[in-house]
Amino acid sequence: MRFAERVLDDAKIRASYGVTGNQSIGNYDYLYAYTPNLVYDGIGGLVPARLGTDDLRWEQIVQKNLGLDLSFLGSRITATVDLYDKVTDGILSNFQVAKELGFNSVRRNIGTVTNRGIEIALSGDIIRMRNFRWNSGFNISINDNKINKLSEGRPYIQNGLWLMSEGGSIGDLVGFKFIDIFPYDESNAFTPDWKQLNPVFENGIFQSYTLNGETYHGEILQKKLPNGMPFRGGDINWEENPETRNGVIDYDDRMLMGNALATTTGGLNTNLTYKNVSLFFSFYFSFGNDIYNWAEYFRNTFKLVGATPAPNVIHNIWRKQGDIALYPRPYDDVYENSRYANSFYLEDGSFIRLKDIRLSYDLPSSITEKLKVTGLNIYGYSQNLLTWTNYTGLDPEFTSYDPIQIGEDRGRYPRQREFGIGLTVNF
Repeated sequence: MRFAERVLDDAKIRASYGVTGNQSIGNYDYLYAYTPNLVYDGIGGLVPARLGTDDLRWEQIVQKNLGLDLSFLGSRITATVDLYDKVTDGILSNFQVAKELGFNSVRRNIGTVTNRGIEIALSGDIIRMRNFRWNSGFNISINDNKINKLSEGRPYIQNGLWLMSEGGSIGDLVGFKFIDIFPYDESNAFTPDWKQLNPVFENGIFQSYTLNGETYHGEILQKKLPNGMPFRGGDINWEENPETRNGVIDYDDRMLMGNALATTTGGLNTNLTYKNVSLFFSFYFSFGNDIYNWAEYFRNTFKLVGATPAPNVIHNIWRKQGDIALYPRPYDDVYENSRYANSFYLEDGSFIRLKDIRLSYDLPSSITEKLKVTGLNIYGYSQNLLTWTNYTGLDPEFTSYDPIQIGEDRGRYPRQREFGIGLTVNF
């Protein structure tokens, strides 16, 4: 009790409940729209411009919060903890429709989503002296996302990448799972329980197969395309969905590859002050999300799109029988070695970024009084100076146009690195 009296100054418990709406539907999105831009045989006409949704409505967000505010050591240190439960009903998204309708998507309320998590914030003076002060703040947020209900009542895939399923999560990414490249034509050989066999050659001539170091004499199966053609040397060895395993690589073999939502985000800021000199810097971090590097996938498909493959691809591509390669043979419209989407281009999107750094100097009063001002501050700053990440794209931090279709990097221009100097004068 005495310890609490010396250390803990104040403690508050907060609780809140609220219902809000999101009206970002767009003007008249619920109506069918036509545009008069078609002329045939000199007679004007109308062309369908947008599919309507008669029952389109606002999102409804129900949020519950439970918080705790603490103050220590004469308010020198403060701490805040928040638990939240946020349910979004009727979440708005562009719902993919059959291409026979002449449209790619329609605006719809697709389901109900829950976000639960915890947010923690700490701030205070680590050192407080006459001429030196060190103030710092730290915050972290851990979030769990879950799809409770879908309006369709069944799982579906949006634009070939995003899986929407009850019990799943926003940002679930599906695709074909990459294992490796078949070095030889004969490398496409498996036992009836789909264990891969090792081909044995003598003087470049195939002799037999081995399994676990011993010669294999049993039945041999091959992975094939839906048209019955077996994969060759230089083709990708795709993983089969164990629920539909039949030796044929088709759309049923798409599986969950990862998730684009970060599980943990937060930041750290620090301000160091010595007499009239101050140094401030802040970090931002994001962990636990995956990114589908579409930009890299696109440039390495070897299709007639005017994209130059990366140098790493050119130097590590399969060229001849026996090559242990990282990338498959090019020009594969038949064998589909550039399937979209596939796990080869799925990357860890976690990063730590030094977002802001600022060094400033307050001129002493002896100078400001002569200049007839009350304060004069000279400073230099930089933004987005450094980023630590394993992601190979331009920038692991980017926004998406659709709240459902997240985590696909189409080569957006990265956040600019900025430097500057400035002067602040108070009169």
